[in-house]
Amino acid sequence: MIRILLETGDTFTGETYADLVRQMSFVFPRGETMQQYMEAVAKRVNIWNGADHISTKDPKTFIEDLHRIRVVVSLEEC
Repeated sequence: MIRILLETGDTFTGETYADLVRQMSFVFPRGETMQQYMEAVAKRVNIWNGADHISTKDPKTFIEDLHRIRVVVSLEEC
């Protein structure tokens, strides 16, 4: 089980990182597919802070990168 807390206060829990990204895409829609969602979020982060690169190659790396820049403030693998 993986649990994350976002800077917005939203919490997501799932069996996989893909589960977390799917849940995030339902709450914060940015695209139709999980890949489109990750790409849209990465683009917004780049606009917000051009120095930060968010990988969209897979859900785990995507979440870890969001944790690195503190969009995800807590990441727990239970």
